[in-house]
Amino acid sequence: MKPGTWIVATSVAAAAGWLGYDYVDTRALASLLPGMPSLDPATLHVPSMLAGGALGLSLNTLRRVPWFELPRRMLRWLVLNERNIYRLGIAAACLGVLVFY
Repeated sequence: MKPGTWIVATSVAAAAGWLGYDYVDTRALASLLPGMPSLDPATLHVPSMLAGGALGLSLNTLRRVPWFELPRRMLRWLVLNERNIYRLGIAAACLGVLVFY
């Protein structure tokens, strides 16, 4: 699967679900799921479903982070922005003197 095709596939599935929502018999659809024969669509807890979807997307995003390169990139950023960090520290110290003196 190409990198951008999941966006198209998700969009098509979402559009099909949105367009056919009124015409789908959810009880008949739930009876087709072999792993969950006792699934009752009337008792579906939508906030939990949305939280699970958000958690899945978050885990997918975390999976794409290059964890072995992260410390090296962070150290490189600190070295490149050393002067700005120093200036920010001086500004915070001066602001602290102005506020607390």
